[in-house]
Amino acid sequence: MGELKISGGYLNVLAPVDISYISPHILNLKSMLDKISYFCKQSKIHSELECNNIMEPIIVRYHDMIEEYDSLSHLVTHRSKRSAWFGGIGSALKQLFGTLTEDDAIRYDNALSTVQENEKKMASLIKQNILITTSTLIAQNSTLEKIKINEASLKTAVNKLSADLNNLTIASQEAIITSELNTAFNILDSALLTLSFRLEDIVNSILFCNQNVLHPSVITPSKLYQELAKNYRHFPNDLKLPLSLDLELINAIIHTSKLTCYYYRNKIMFMLQIPLVTPETYSLFNNIPLPTPHDVNRTNSYVTIIPSSKYVAMTKDKTRFCTLDNLDSCTVLVSQIYVCEVMNTYTPSAHPTCESEIITKVLSNLPEQCETKLLFGNIDIWKPLSNNRWIYVQSNPSKLFIDCFESELIVVNLLGTGVLNMPSNCTAYCKNTKLIPKSNILNITFHLEKSNFNIAKSTCCDLNSINNLKVKTDTINLENIDLENLKSYQHLSTSIIKQTDEIINQPHFTKYSAHYSILTLVLFSFTICFIAYKIFRCVRPSSSVMNIRKKLKLGKPKTDNISLKEIPVTKPSNLPVQEPQPSQLSPPRLREIV
Repeated sequence: MGELKISGGYLNVLAPVDISYISPHILNLKSMLDKISYFCKQSKIHSELECNNIMEPIIVRYHDMIEEYDSLSHLVTHRSKRSAWFGGIGSALKQLFGTLTEDDAIRYDNALSTVQENEKKMASLIKQNILITTSTLIAQNSTLEKIKINEASLKTAVNKLSADLNNLTIASQEAIITSELNTAFNILDSALLTLSFRLEDIVNSILFCNQNVLHPSVITPSKLYQELAKNYRHFPNDLKLPLSLDLELINAIIHTSKLTCYYYRNKIMFMLQIPLVTPETYSLFNNIPLPTPHDVNRTNSYVTIIPSSKYVAMTKDKTRFCTLDNLDSCTVLVSQIYVCEVMNTYTPSAHPTCESEIITKVLSNLPEQCETKLLFGNIDIWKPLSNNRWIYVQSNPSKLFIDCFESELIVVNLLGTGVLNMPSNCTAYCKNTKLIPKSNILNITFHLEKSNFNIAKSTCCDLNSINNLKVKTDTINLENIDLENLKSYQHLSTSIIKQTDEIINQPHFTKYSAHYSILTLVLFSFTICFIAYKIFRCVRPSSSVMNIRKKLKLGKPKTDNISLKEIPVTKPSNLPVQEPQPSQLSPPRLREIV
């Protein structure tokens, strides 16, 4: 992908803008404006209406300047403290844009005071990663000097006009008074324009800072280049600028920097944080899984290595490397140079990874640190790369049609895995896929790392291990997926096989737990029904006997329905005759009662 450089800190370039002179100068201009307006009306040369017409453009410009100053006060101070700021009071830190602590503000203010007293101490400040732009101080002093000159000239013109008005005796002096009035108007207008432009630049600089853009009024690119070139020899030996110090590259250096703006002690400080990098240059690689077919003639099974990280960067001598999951913390410079904040770097011997082993060692088999995945089925994948290149994975033979400008149609047969490199003036079609190349703006020369072993013939992933799988998976279709996200796809065959093996190797009771549950439920239901039936049978006979007994008791008074015949019996004289009892009745007679 290009080169990677590790950020080792920042060079804080400070550009102070003093605004303490603005409020007093506005008050002086207001006083001069009132005096000139008064003298114009007192001169009797112009009528009051003519004086108002002459003064109106100047008054409008003055109010515009007041609005700009009011906007600046709202940006710099809190609303509740704006009146105090107008009076020149207030030295507390006010963060405008960026991140800064009050301790840092005090440290930078002390550094500014040190440079203003003695510029020879700049070298010691650079060792603390602080660079005060003396060109900004010079430009600021020049602006302040110009404002003082305008103010002095305006005061001289007003005093002279006042003296001439007191000695106005002859008509010949009217021309002199008119000339002096015009001179005072011009000087006042020039002073207002100078201060107004300065206020506008300051306000725009603060607003540009919010977009991380350095306004030229703070410091121009050429002035920044001169400041860096003048003090480059004082930079730390173990750190350097991310790009070579060249006037043509100064804008790229500014682009990769962070801009912070804050207010402290009547100064607006613009701090440009230029990244400093370590001397080592790393080659940056994007790790993309490349499915490799087991058989070039039977491309329905693939094996691929799943990267341990999305990006890996390694020094040219292969002694150190670092890994990154994303490039969010990186800044892209010209010519595909990345400046990244990397916390840790490793040596391949002390911290081996799959990528470091493949790049640095001569291997005959797949490293043990590598994670692999097996893919089965019909695969149709196109993965775009840089410089008009694509990775393709085609399980079935496919035709690729390449249509180039003012050229015949080219037909290419594709099968398996490969890399397609296509000119920028051509368009390719394959099934439902359209490949549109972009202009090759960047000419990057890179070395493609190739491993010296065949992953399809490794012991972990060869055809023998595939054939020995315990379960046969169904054919699946993999289309329109990103190769970089292969690790997250749950329908890959290795995951299916692993889950199937777990099911097969389950204990007998666990595997058939559903069957046992159903059988247990049936037996339990049958047992409940049987017990209920037995209870019912036990309760039912008792109820019948009780009913019979009740009926017998109720049937005693109704003896009329029973016919009994007297049987002649020879009674002894000494024996009493006994009547038969109900309990001695014969069973048929009882059944007859029932």
